Amino acid sequence: MMRIARDIGAPIDLEPSRQLTGTEGMLLLEQANLLIAGTNVSGSETREKLAQMGDSHGLDLLLLRSGAWPQSLDIHFHRRREWLVDYRSAWFDDRLWFMPMLEDGQPGVRASTEGLILFPCTSQKMLPFAGRWAA
Repeated sequence: MMRIARDIGAPIDLEPSRQLTGTEGMLLLEQANLLIAGTNVSGSETREKLAQMGDSHGLDLLLLRSGAWPQSLDIHFHRRREWLVDYRSAWFDDRLWFMPMLEDGQPGVRASTEGLILFPCTSQKMLPFAGRWAA
């Protein structure tokens, strides 16, 4: 979680639970309007609980899922009220991106200190770097 948070580059609050209930063990990047959580459990119940919390605080969410190789991310934009599932981090032009693991037309997501930005995943534009996963 720390590696992704550092790569995004916004200031990191290691104890968001001091101001946001239910966020124990998570990281808050307030400048990026982003909450980062981790789990080794898959399933919609975990995502649903986190989505409700993100929506109540007006925050987007990154859910890092581990326990299987490769690590994957699920992304929730509180304004869209839907999850983007099975993403991996990738670097392109010195910027951090989250790209869908399956090339099925899901959007790419660029991460910045100001937040997460959706980009249409047009195969011609995104495929050249979709396979350049972050280490």
